[in-house]
Amino acid sequence: MALKGDRQIFAETAAFRLNEVKERGYFVMLDSTEGYVKVVDATTATINVLGCLLHDVVADTSATGPVNYQKAFTQFVGGMVPVIEAGRIKTNIVHTSGTIAVNDKAYVNKSGILVDYALSEGEVCKEVGVFESTADTDGYVTVRFDCK
Repeated sequence: MALKGDRQIFAETAAFRLNEVKERGYFVMLDSTEGYVKVVDATTATINVLGCLLHDVVADTSATGPVNYQKAFTQFVGGMVPVIEAGRIKTNIVHTSGTIAVNDKAYVNKSGILVDYALSEGEVCKEVGVFESTADTDGYVTVRFDCK
């Protein structure tokens, strides 16, 4: 589980599709195909991060077994995915340079992961918000972000 339930959503969209399996909590950007998003994978300094995935995107296994419609917060690959454009989340999809402190800036690296440093693998990361807590015992931190 990459996102905990206690969150505030200030802006959200469900207007885009995702064509890959990905866990909620990763940040996405617009794809070159109209109507689709992809996990951030370009030089982050020059792209616009759209937001954070709100649901897990899973492979469609309906051809080999029954679909579990009781499982919440999942979407099949190629389906419309909800994306939080601005809000406050508690996530463990974070890489750190040491220890995250309250008021540290939050950046997104080229893997769609939150980091607390501006340079990653020789590239400038995109600033999206601020960390509002230190990591708890499970590695979750609270971050407020605005990708608009």
